[in-house]
Amino acid sequence: MAFAFGLSPAMASVLGKVYTPVLAVGERLILKKRRKTIEWFAVIILTLGTFAFLYLQIYDYEEGLAKAMSNSVPLILCILGACTSAVQALVSQGIYEANRDVDFYMNKIRILEQLTSSSHYGG
Repeated sequence: MAFAFGLSPAMASVLGKVYTPVLAVGERLILKKRRKTIEWFAVIILTLGTFAFLYLQIYDYEEGLAKAMSNSVPLILCILGACTSAVQALVSQGIYEANRDVDFYMNKIRILEQLTSSSHYGG
């Protein structure tokens, strides 16, 4: 959908990097997983690098940032897609960890059921 609004594939790839910090924070808050300090530094560096690149790509020296952000719909759509993907990965991981004693194939069916229902009902 973001491509229909004029987002370039390179920008979509960069905005897809939002997946990593959303997943890291979600694992910490939802799944209560702990990460090493060096891993958090890596996530912070990746996030800052992504947003610095994004800022340099959309900033127009002559017209300013407000004019460049006037068509922010594709950026928002791409970021929302990455966030949705991260949340679905967290839900899938939560289902798997809650049912570790169950057969692998039963967990796979539960995860596929969850993904199917989220795609049908929009959340």
